[in-house]
Amino acid sequence: MVTLFGLLLPRLPYRLLINEVREAFPDCLAWKFEEDGERKLLRIEFELKASNFVNHTHDPDGCDLIVCWEDDLWDFKVPRLALSSLVASLAPPVIQSPDKVKYPPQVWTEESFLQAAPPEFQQNHIDLLQWGRKLAPQCTVVFGEGNQFPSWSFAVKLRTGKKITLLGVYAEGTVWV
Repeated sequence: MVTLFGLLLPRLPYRLLINEVREAFPDCLAWKFEEDGERKLLRIEFELKASNFVNHTHDPDGCDLIVCWEDDLWDFKVPRLALSSLVASLAPPVIQSPDKVKYPPQVWTEESFLQAAPPEFQQNHIDLLQWGRKLAPQCTVVFGEGNQFPSWSFAVKLRTGKKITLLGVYAEGTVWV
């Protein structure tokens, strides 16, 4: 989203000057140039789907604009900018979809994940998955939806209700935290 947003900056309905892009909420601080020449600080959060803003329990009072691919929120107090609509209106097209998908989408299950894992990692995956499931309901194991790289992640629910992902595991043995 961030890269696409940067690419589309010259084509936005208003002029922005990016001040900072960061990991903390909100993701981006930018100056919006008003018609009278004044600058207004704009706090921007990037989300693939606008509803992720709510799912991530972000504070609506800490954000002035949600930049998303798909606006699936209705009657929400924070304005949204759906880049999919902007991209669709551009000529020549910025993004073109091929007729044939190179890697069809796949939702991984424990069974399909373990089948995709090399034999030398299968028992390690089984042990880690069993450990993660013992910590329920505060913790959850979620299998990925990637089309090429089978994965699962381990998330913890904080006292605030927010869920954070602590680690992810790929079938070939790579672990990220």
